[in-house]
Amino acid sequence: MTNSPRGAKRRGIMLAATLATSTIAFPATAAANPSDGADATASCGRFDVIVLYEREYYGGQKWCWAPEEGPRNLPSALHDHVGSFEALNDGCFISESPRDSRRVFDGDVRREYLSDFGAKIDFVAPKSAC
Repeated sequence: MTNSPRGAKRRGIMLAATLATSTIAFPATAAANPSDGADATASCGRFDVIVLYEREYYGGQKWCWAPEEGPRNLPSALHDHVGSFEALNDGCFISESPRDSRRVFDGDVRREYLSDFGAKIDFVAPKSAC
């Protein structure tokens, strides 16, 4: 193998292309498979929402809510069935019957919530509702 200037230039171009591809591909993979919740919240198009998921570990149907929307009834797939959530804003999870609530704080993340209050949630509301 010769160390000609032409060969070095080709190797440099291939290395640059490989690095560029790696840099572009990694963020897309992280967004598709959230590990700490923060990446999936970006898929709502906002960074001030609470995201509720039908299944644990951020799986199944996803639903985004922001405090300015006011109190909202959950979609049927999530009613009494929130498997996980991630919060980038404060809020309140409410169970209608029996009446109960849980305060949620900006930064809260639960990957496994069905065995807890996730099996009771009917509404999400601003923090003042708790």
